Amino acid sequence: MDIEGRSRISSTDSDRIPLAFGGAAGTDAKGNKTYSRDSDYDPFSYHEGLPFQPPSPFTGSTGHFAIQPTVCNGKLVFVSEGDLFYSDSYASSSPVPAVRLTTGLGNELHPVMNPECTAVAFAATYSGHRELYVMGLTEAGKQNGITRLTYTDNGVGVTGVLGWSSSGRSIIFTTYSTDASPDDVRAYEVAISQTEGEDSVIGNVTPVPLTQTTDLKRHEGCSYFVRYKQSSNTNQYVGGTAESIWAYCEGETTSVPLTSSWPGTSKSPRVFKGTHLLYLSDYTEQDGPGLMNIFATPLLKKDQLYPTNGALMKTVVKVTETCDTLMPIMEFSIDQTTNDIVFRSGADLYLLTASAVEASISSGTPAQALKIDLEIQSDFSQTHERLIPVSLSSHVTAADVVLTKYGQVNALLTVRGQGWVAPASVPGVSGAATFGGGYAKVPLRRYRLAPGYMNGGALRVMAVKVVNATHSLVLATDQLSKHGAEENFYLVRSDGKGGVLTNMDAEASEEQKLLRTVGSAKEGGLGSVRANSIAVSPNGNLAAFYDTDGRLSLLDIGKGEVKVVDTWIKEFDELKFSPGGHYLGFSHSARNQFTQISILDLTEDEPAVVHATSDRFNCRSFVWGDGTLYFLSDRDVNTDVSHPWGTRAPMPHLDGKRMLFGLDLEEGKEKMFGVAELAEEDGEGGAKKAKKGEEKEEVFDFGSDSPNQDYALARKAYLIEGLPPAQYDGLVSYSPWKGGSVLYLLDDKLQSIDLETSSTSLWLESVYGFDNCDASFEFVWCMDYYGMHVMEISGYGEVLKVDLDDFAISVHPRLEWFGMFGDSWRMLRDYFYDVNMHGLDWEEIYDKYLPLVARVGHREELDHVFKLMASELSALHVFVYGGEYRSVMDYEESSINSVGSLGAKMSKTAEGYLVETIFEGDPDFPYISNPIYSPLSHRTLSKSNQVGLKAGDVIVSINNEDVRSLPSIWYALRGQGGRSVKLGVLRKASTGAEFVVVTAISSDEADELRYSHWEWETRQNAKRMAKDEGFNVGYVHLRSMSGAKAENAFMRGFFEDYNKEGLILDVRNNHGGNIDSWILDILQRRSWMYWQDRNSNITNGGLGWDEQFAFRGDIVVLVNEHTASDGEGVTKGIMELGLGTVVGTRTWGGGIWLASDNTLVDGGLGGSAPEVRTYLDSGEDVGIENHGVTPDIIVDNDPLANFPTSKDAQLEKAIEVLKGKVAERRQQGPFFPRGDPIKNIALEEGVC
Repeated sequence: MDIEGRSRISSTDSDRIPLAFGGAAGTDAKGNKTYSRDSDYDPFSYHEGLPFQPPSPFTGSTGHFAIQPTVCNGKLVFVSEGDLFYSDSYASSSPVPAVRLTTGLGNELHPVMNPECTAVAFAATYSGHRELYVMGLTEAGKQNGITRLTYTDNGVGVTGVLGWSSSGRSIIFTTYSTDASPDDVRAYEVAISQTEGEDSVIGNVTPVPLTQTTDLKRHEGCSYFVRYKQSSNTNQYVGGTAESIWAYCEGETTSVPLTSSWPGTSKSPRVFKGTHLLYLSDYTEQDGPGLMNIFATPLLKKDQLYPTNGALMKTVVKVTETCDTLMPIMEFSIDQTTNDIVFRSGADLYLLTASAVEASISSGTPAQALKIDLEIQSDFSQTHERLIPVSLSSHVTAADVVLTKYGQVNALLTVRGQGWVAPASVPGVSGAATFGGGYAKVPLRRYRLAPGYMNGGALRVMAVKVVNATHSLVLATDQLSKHGAEENFYLVRSDGKGGVLTNMDAEASEEQKLLRTVGSAKEGGLGSVRANSIAVSPNGNLAAFYDTDGRLSLLDIGKGEVKVVDTWIKEFDELKFSPGGHYLGFSHSARNQFTQISILDLTEDEPAVVHATSDRFNCRSFVWGDGTLYFLSDRDVNTDVSHPWGTRAPMPHLDGKRMLFGLDLEEGKEKMFGVAELAEEDGEGGAKKAKKGEEKEEVFDFGSDSPNQDYALARKAYLIEGLPPAQYDGLVSYSPWKGGSVLYLLDDKLQSIDLETSSTSLWLESVYGFDNCDASFEFVWCMDYYGMHVMEISGYGEVLKVDLDDFAISVHPRLEWFGMFGDSWRMLRDYFYDVNMHGLDWEEIYDKYLPLVARVGHREELDHVFKLMASELSALHVFVYGGEYRSVMDYEESSINSVGSLGAKMSKTAEGYLVETIFEGDPDFPYISNPIYSPLSHRTLSKSNQVGLKAGDVIVSINNEDVRSLPSIWYALRGQGGRSVKLGVLRKASTGAEFVVVTAISSDEADELRYSHWEWETRQNAKRMAKDEGFNVGYVHLRSMSGAKAENAFMRGFFEDYNKEGLILDVRNNHGGNIDSWILDILQRRSWMYWQDRNSNITNGGLGWDEQFAFRGDIVVLVNEHTASDGEGVTKGIMELGLGTVVGTRTWGGGIWLASDNTLVDGGLGGSAPEVRTYLDSGEDVGIENHGVTPDIIVDNDPLANFPTSKDAQLEKAIEVLKGKVAERRQQGPFFPRGDPIKNIALEEGVC
């Protein structure tokens, strides 16, 4: 590798492709696009190689994405572009015209027409919170506009609209439970009309008597409903939350499973002609699930369901076949008047006539569906060009700084997928004064790194790095690659003259115009580069980077060649070239997982790795100095816990403090700083070259150290005195300022220490964080709350501020959506744990879903494409969320519209709102969660000398308004979270009304309070039931396994009850995290010795036993289908280690871990990629992925029996199991063993 001499960058006009549109394109053997040298091609601009053109203002059927159809008497309502559309006839051989019903900013979902076909109910986000609305479809009804029906006091809002009652007087919808419970989606019914003489019930919301209900259809006194909702985007899913159809009939006390014999998904039950139940399922006659299709089975009614205690559906007919499109059916609707069916697959709607369905059921063969040719006139308002104001914290993802040949300091910014140049100047001083010579009066300007505004986001820039005063290295997607999605490096002029150098070497052949190493790592391509890892050598010859496949690579910028460094190291962190560019330092994980700093010697033909620090400590965040490597290390291992005695088993704890160390690498420690400055311009626009005869040798003395020898070099490191141990964020740079200084970040302040005097200096306050501070050998720059600031590394000169005022970028959404689709596809390929993609042809997956992108007219519709594509992996932990969705209102408006809560379950009556339950959490921990008590609780109101409410009391007014005159009591609580409200109350034990003043809580706080109430109630029930059975028990519920909050919950529940005979670890509804090993470590402790003094022992508060706080009783783990991820990990660990018995239902099935770091340009996830698999000592898979943990004892909480009394069959079984185990243990001896009598050493009488 040639690293001597000047950079091999040529900027002559003959080597620069002109910037223009179009050009004659061809393809190479790999399918990548190629352009002739004479053609006009600019990879940073829009060109004909893109799969589609920006849309014209009005287009026909090919430009629409239709979802969620509802049909009634030949009429059709569906969702497209986030709005509702209507057609008065869907059954037509000619194009079906549709008109837009809604135009609000909030997107509409889940439309359902009423039985009379005169109105449609739907969910929308008009208030910033998804709520239930209704609008008329007749001319008179349309004039009445849209009516809001719900004001939910939870953090989620309405999650679905299920249908109308047969009378059309109420609407059934789903939302999170308003009862005391963990996160649980349930069905509710809201009354919208009443008959004459009936008590006022309009607006009253009553629960459907079921738990875990995500869909429901009623017929002749029976309800056919769906349990669960699979949260991951996963095809062929057979885990614990696989949707399943159940039934219950009025007057019965239990519900009946209908599709439980099929391990896959069955959902969306619909009644067809009163004789059959139609539903969606991935059922096949093979071993595993297939694509989602419509199936039919004879409708089982009450007399058929209950005498047989749950007759399973025995005759199943596949009504549709999607093998031709390979697209699953996502939703369908039955017209109860005509019995026709309209379903959605991909982005299209299809029609199944009633006669075709009947023929299919009769013959047992799939029916032929007809594609509905929708004719929609639209302005595609959400595809118009957008000017996006730049947010420093959200949009600027990387920065570098360059000093131009004219003396101007410029910041090179990566801004939301685009490369920009922004000038830095002294605040308040005219920028023109910063130029010299003939340019002294030229005003500063901010500009895109390369022209081509019509790019519009199709190409994504990941990083821009300075090469020299005139050129930059850009990592961006390569539109010449087969899908326009692969990454490539470009050499770009950054001095404002424009130009993309696709020829990286003046003598390169035509084939070397671009890096042709694009593609996956498996194919030898770049794969997906970790953009924040790119480092360019000071002389501009080399760039170093690593990728998602753990490869460290070197790019010869002049030649355009990439070489992968041969090393066992795979987990890299910082990369930094030495000042002379002859060495590359990098931090990485050692084999024992400690962080280590190593150096790559680039002076050798085959670069060798030398370890600069030992693997006995964590050494990271390093900077190159004057022949010395400075770094932070935690090598002083000092715990702030001195012994294991005391409650909650104190364990060694390291405070995270690090110290500054130096390692001299140059013999005689000659000053090497400034080598990078020994260069000059080789003519206008030319590359830097060293001044002849002035470049100093940069030769480090590593001794005989090598990766296979002792750490002799590492042991030469020494402590830098004067900088006390602290929790430093990291080192930023070395500066020659004063006697030589090291810049570091501590408590969000950029500071330096003088290496000669040990004095410290403040450079900048309020930095965003270590990731937002960086340096070259010339400048240091940081982002704070006021902007981006640049300082000379020498420490002299004024602080410059980068011009980010009134900064906006142009984006053409459809072009950007195309680019985002390619990004998502590539990153799933390169981040997914299995390089073989579970056997899928990932190229075919791209081709399969690309046509749908051209149909997208709304950001959320792009998510539909992401979900379809990502679900092909058949892996859990695949989530699609985030991104720049259409904003309804700003933060202040959203706060005003947010519904407050009184922390109670209430129902509307003729008098007002009846208080049914007042929620309260664990009273022994009143400061742990906020709030712990309802605003109506006596514990809350007694603090202001008021009397709390009780169940049975009625709220009749709020802020002096009669609640009966309001659409809902929660209507008056909008914007009241955290504010006081006056309530008029009729107490149960009183005859007159009185007033109380309470402070409402937010909807998110209400969710927390409901959950806390259930948790406290369940704990009390467990202890009461155990006491009734004659033993004692501890109870710990973990909502998640994430961070300190989960650790605190375990400590609060476990250590106080460590001496009980039984322990219930309840991880039902656990969302996962990563602390399973810590919990398993505690639960594996074993007692082997006991202490006793003359008056105390283990029975009366004595020292107990060793190992301290080892649990000696029996353990039962409670799980359910919503036990997920690390909640499953701790459960499986307890099973594998033989620590306890697992009771409940099969869990979610997420066994591959993820990092969620494959984000898109707008901050969203187009499918989080599971990245780390798990396996056992035997090498076998742990068995969790796409299956879940099967309990030792399977017990289900019947969704009907569990409501409303909250009968907890799983908890009852846990008590039963522990009772038996405690009885067995007691037969073996007392729970607290007694020591043998102390030996009597007194001499017997007469013995001397």
